[in-house]
Amino acid sequence: AEALALTKEKAGWPVGQPFYVPLTVSQYFKNKIEDCEGDQKAWEALMADYKVVYPELGMELEERISGNALVNLHDLEAIFKDVAKTATREASGDILQKLVMQLPNLVGGSADLGPSNKTVMKNVGYFSKTDRSGRNIHFGVREHAMGTVLNGIALHGGFIPFGGTFLVFADFMRPAIRMAALMGLRSIFVLTHDSIALGEDGPTHQPIEQTMSLRMIPGLSVFRPADALETATAWQMACMNLHKPTALLLSRQKLPVLHEYAAIVHENAYKGAYVLNPGQGETKAVLIATGSEVHLALEAQAVLAKEGTAVSVVSMPSWDTFEMQSADYKASVLPEGLPKIAVEAGVTLGWSRYTGSEDNVLGINRFGASAPGDVMMEKYGFTVENLVSKVKSVL
Repeated sequence: AEALALTKEKAGWPVGQPFYVPLTVSQYFKNKIEDCEGDQKAWEALMADYKVVYPELGMELEERISGNALVNLHDLEAIFKDVAKTATREASGDILQKLVMQLPNLVGGSADLGPSNKTVMKNVGYFSKTDRSGRNIHFGVREHAMGTVLNGIALHGGFIPFGGTFLVFADFMRPAIRMAALMGLRSIFVLTHDSIALGEDGPTHQPIEQTMSLRMIPGLSVFRPADALETATAWQMACMNLHKPTALLLSRQKLPVLHEYAAIVHENAYKGAYVLNPGQGETKAVLIATGSEVHLALEAQAVLAKEGTAVSVVSMPSWDTFEMQSADYKASVLPEGLPKIAVEAGVTLGWSRYTGSEDNVLGINRFGASAPGDVMMEKYGFTVENLVSKVKSVL
């Protein structure tokens, strides 16, 4: 109290008043509000005139400022009508070319990994000091700076920004990702090469803990799609999440397109988790999988069915989105009383939330190695035989 009194005395403020606002300060803000009201009226008049002279551009500008984004999911899914297999990073790249036409305010690039991340938008140029209309951005090898630039663009408004790098390098821009979540910004982080299946680059480039660590950031939506169709839904949601950043975790290796389940994916993927294949007969257990491991779960389901054990397969591309669903829906996907087994090419820590125990998870709790992707997956236990064995041990 004594130090506070001396401080007020030095500032020339009345010592006896517990809360004091100098008249000069209150008058300054009163004038400032009046100035801002004038600026607002001038802006509204300018917009009104602009819309009269340029009605179509005026409507587009108004839509951009509002932040609304309409993404036609059917158009995105149609890209893969005749595609049997494709990596989700490649699917993302194909989707991006369609989004370029659907969303004129989509801008972005990568941290010098455009060809690998599949983040180059065709026929729209590169932003530079001589070309302000270019929609591709050369961020350079600086992930953190890229993340902060995306956040700045999102804060400014009028644009939907995205930036790509390898999933393992998300650690380099984690503070920017965290700030995007904290501020509720529509920044989109395209994170490819999402598992040890990226292969020969070795353990420095192979993400182990990154998927789970991103899920831990409050307010960040994390999608790890199983195929091109789920990737389409993930992009749609990322663009329409006006007040939420999204991380898209995408595979290097080619994955089958889930044509057999296309209607189910279309109707349910946006819920974060859904029953992809309920199996036949009395269900004995639930297999939960994400990304590339969804296909492994479907293969294991078929083997178990032949042996007389019925299990359902749940695709869970997004934990946070699933948690937003109703209690009844979540119970219908993960019924109480049934054993749950999860499979994901990453750490097992955290999966007990759905499985009850980390013993019920086929995952990775050590660093990767340098070898071809398919060899890596086999050596690290991501085989049909191993998953079937895991299910049997749980049962």
